[in-house]
Amino acid sequence: MNTQHDHNGGQEYAKVTSQVLVAAHLLIVAVPVQATTLMQVFPCTINEGYAEKDLTDYVAEYLQTARTIKGREYMEICMNFAVAPQNKSINIVAIYPSFAAWGQ
Repeated sequence: MNTQHDHNGGQEYAKVTSQVLVAAHLLIVAVPVQATTLMQVFPCTINEGYAEKDLTDYVAEYLQTARTIKGREYMEICMNFAVAPQNKSINIVAIYPSFAAWGQ
């Protein structure tokens, strides 16, 4: 068994794998740039004493107010809660219909 050959094969595998990963990353990054909508992610933590309902009520009120601002009439908000109940992390995602609307 030629260990040098096996080692080079591993390098070739690593090279191909890294090329595939770079290509996949570019697709993930490039596709949203071509999209007409813009998503802004806010990573947050739920403080002690607050429940998910408190947060959803606050975000609903915020969205109602934000939609009164020119350019944000069609703004949407998504909330991604962690599955594990002990995890207090949450992502709040604001979705704007265009870069122009976001910039107003």
